[in-house]
This record gives sequence, C-alpha cells and structure tokens, in this order.
Amino acid sequence: MVEVAKIGRMTAHAAGPRARLAENQRRHVLARWSWEPSSLPAWPTEEVYANKIQPLLKDIANPVIMSALGLSVTYAVAIRAGRRRPHPRHWEALAKLSEVGLDSRQL
Repeated sequence: MVEVAKIGRMTAHAAGPRARLAENQRRHVLARWSWEPSSLPAWPTEEVYANKIQPLLKDIANPVIMSALGLSVTYAVAIRAGRRRPHPRHWEALAKLSEVGLDSRQL
C-alpha cells in the first residue's frame, strides 16, 4: 500500500497535473482581483448566505456545485458541508442553485 501511495504522489506531482493546478489557481486569483462588489445585487449579504443559502446546499449534488462555480470537488464538498464559505462572487450562483429567491422581497 505504501508503494501505491508513493506512485500516486509521484503522478500528482508530475508536470501535467501541476500545470493544470497552476492554471486553475491563476484563473481563480484573477477572478478575485477583477471582482467588483458593486456587481452583486444588494441582498446577498453574509447573513443571507449563512441563513438562507448555505442550509439548502445540502440538497444539491457536489458535481452541480462544481460545475456552477468552476471549483474542485474538494472545495465543493467543503462548501456544501458548511466547512468553507465561498467568495461572495459565488453567492448569487449558489442562490440560484438552492432556489433561494433572487428577488430581495422573498428573503
């Protein structure tokens, strides 16, 4: 089993997987830098995310979250479980997935 783990680590640290990881990290950093808080509607606040959106994520499959946000399976699992809070730029997409009303009067 130790040898299998060693092979897995060597494979994960090969040039191809490392390049994909670097590209994904670069893409996410650029998205955070270019994100403007004013581009969001006024309603997705920390409180709305914590009380309305996050509790409903448990009913959404991880691949759906991954696809909607462009995130890894590990991060999608952590968001769904409430162990990680996604960047505010993702809150509107998560609200749509969880079917929380986008009209602030419904919140």
